[in-house]
Amino acid sequence: MSSPVLVASTDALHHLVTHFFEQGRVFEADVPRLSATTPTTLCGAVLRDTRLVEWFEQVQAAEQRQDWNVAIALVCAHAECYSTDPSRHDSHLWHMDLLARAERFSELTERALTDVHARRRLNRALHERGMAAALRNRAEAGDRDALYVLVRLLCETSRPQEADRAVQDLGPDDQYAHQIVARFRSSPGGAQYRF
Repeated sequence: MSSPVLVASTDALHHLVTHFFEQGRVFEADVPRLSATTPTTLCGAVLRDTRLVEWFEQVQAAEQRQDWNVAIALVCAHAECYSTDPSRHDSHLWHMDLLARAERFSELTERALTDVHARRRLNRALHERGMAAALRNRAEAGDRDALYVLVRLLCETSRPQEADRAVQDLGPDDQYAHQIVARFRSSPGGAQYRF
């Protein structure tokens, strides 16, 4: 049985995961929840070769356990934004979704500065949690998608006057924002949007 491996951070775990994948080795990760600020000892027979399991099956198992750190580290090793390899691009989208599900909003916010997928997933996560103030702050900072998501949220939660005010304050010349409000008002029971 191998000794526990000391991992100083989730970045170090990511590099360790990447190293094992580059060697073509598969491992079983029975890892405790990790903290980005404290050193973590991976317990048990930490990283050991097991039956051949596809990496995405390991991610799915980690998702079921809500072990976001392991799932994120595994997906991240296969993710590339706008890759010509569709599976790497899909993994990038999966990575953004895992960050949102793990409620790593600060990491998504940082990525959203340069990554449209992170920006959209962050805005959608804020919508799902009803966080109108956070969406408004993002819209005030110039994120048009945040404005549209904010207006949808306000309309869907029976606050069309607030939606009108948000459009007037943040995008008075934005025709699409006006269309969102108009569609909501004209549809029976209000429009529901899918992202």
